[in-house]
Amino acid sequence: MPTTVIDPRPLSLERSMKLWYRGLYHKKSYKNITRYVPSRVQTEHPCLPYHVRAFFLPEFWENKTETVFQDNLHRAEQTIWTKQGLQDASIVTHEIVYPDKDVKVKEGIETSSSTARAATPTTAPTTAPTKKQKTAPTTTTIIEQQFETKNENGINESTLVVPDTTVRQHLQAMELVSKSCLVLGMHPDQAACPIVEYAIKYHKSFAVVPCCVYSNEIKRKLKNGQWVKSYDDLCTYLKELSPDIESCIVPYLEGKNQCIYRILENTEDE
Repeated sequence: MPTTVIDPRPLSLERSMKLWYRGLYHKKSYKNITRYVPSRVQTEHPCLPYHVRAFFLPEFWENKTETVFQDNLHRAEQTIWTKQGLQDASIVTHEIVYPDKDVKVKEGIETSSSTARAATPTTAPTTAPTKKQKTAPTTTTIIEQQFETKNENGINESTLVVPDTTVRQHLQAMELVSKSCLVLGMHPDQAACPIVEYAIKYHKSFAVVPCCVYSNEIKRKLKNGQWVKSYDDLCTYLKELSPDIESCIVPYLEGKNQCIYRILENTEDE
């Protein structure tokens, strides 16, 4: 199914493509890697998602000008992902978390026109560890070790070329969004409410699993007048946006697992 990802963070598909060629879907732990299909061959190619590196806010879908769209893209490029959510790269001084890599860096940030990069430390730690400790291999380590060799069908995964699917033109982005029949958000942070609002306004089916509330940044009130401060408040607020919105618990999902959704039986784009 054709898919478009709207996310202000960089989208890295290299690891996903390697998993796809190996017939892997999800790794629960380094001891249990679930295979769901046989390995692919070199002539097979996955259907990669388009990526619009932008903030999914009303200004994204309501504006009609290329200028506003390009401003959104530029703002996204100057943003990095941290434990406190999306932050302006020029003012961040706390820990950075890269979503597509298992890397965490504190302070010392260098910025470029496209992405923020962590500066390499120039001095060694002042305190050496008193005892060398053994650490269990992480899931990422195990997966990447597998990628150092060819898969069982002889595909050299180290030479895989991931095409650039980034959308940088306003008209193309709006066409992709308008033709969508389903809007999904998995722990989308500040975009949780805009996803539901967009789906309601344009009569789309949707499913969103909200996570952080951002009560200090985004002020919302429930129908009873109470401010949205907790996760349960946020889920209630989203369900109150339309009478046909339902909710369920997603099993086996780590972290916040309440799904807010609406399924429309007949939509124009189906």
